[in-house]
Amino acid sequence: QNSEFALILNIADNLAPITGDSHGLESAFINIILNSVHAIREKKTGHLRISAFPSKGGIEVAFADTGTGIHPEVLPHIFEPYYTTKGETGTGLGMSILQNVAEIHGAELKVESQYGEGTRISLTFPVANSVKLKRPVA
Repeated sequence: QNSEFALILNIADNLAPITGDSHGLESAFINIILNSVHAIREKKTGHLRISAFPSKGGIEVAFADTGTGIHPEVLPHIFEPYYTTKGETGTGLGMSILQNVAEIHGAELKVESQYGEGTRISLTFPVANSVKLKRPVA
């Protein structure tokens, strides 16, 4: 309501397919998007760029926001289950779910954050038929 928010989509044409559990991927992506929206809302302005493009023999999906970024003291803890900075409104499971989904899909997960400037989270997935899921997503 009181913020200026922009969503930018940058999806390359003719991307190779990836093998994945649609429910797990949806859950991971929604968690990233919600975290970005919260960070942008705190700053009261910003944008979220979602990109997908060929990279390193796979497909990279990246989420980059210009929100508040992650404080350097918090960054080492973001994948710990139940660790949250959102008080009672957060479960502390979003990032641990993301890490689990990345592992199951054989994806390389990277988090880069500049406190006060924003965060970029990327997953580089192998293309279909080059990896099998390690276990089903629960």
